[in-house]
Amino acid sequence: PGKSLKATMKNDEEAEVTHVVLSPTFTRADLLYVLYSKGYFVPADATSSSHDRPSILILDDLHRIALPEVMAELLTALNYRGPLNAFWLSALIRHGHSDQAAPRYKEGRYYLKKNAYFIGTMDKQG
Repeated sequence: PGKSLKATMKNDEEAEVTHVVLSPTFTRADLLYVLYSKGYFVPADATSSSHDRPSILILDDLHRIALPEVMAELLTALNYRGPLNAFWLSALIRHGHSDQAAPRYKEGRYYLKKNAYFIGTMDKQG
């Protein structure tokens, strides 16, 4: 689910970087899988500080996907992060996903960690 890299932040803190080159077949289920598998979604009952390390997701070629369809309800999670804004992951899966995507996830309440950064690129040809 994307290429993993490391980066050093301005404060010398190491960040996990995931680079995903998008294609027209990239779906909301694909994005959920990347966010879940790379630790952007944190279980609401997590007590560990292992989620404190920053994460950067680079989405390359945004122009190749149907952005409103892929992002949909995830926009709320992007705007309202942290433990006080936990959501049911199963609710996100049900909206526009086949049942085949559901077994990949552990159901429960999650939140998008506060130190998750998103970078999107678009090709400006034409």
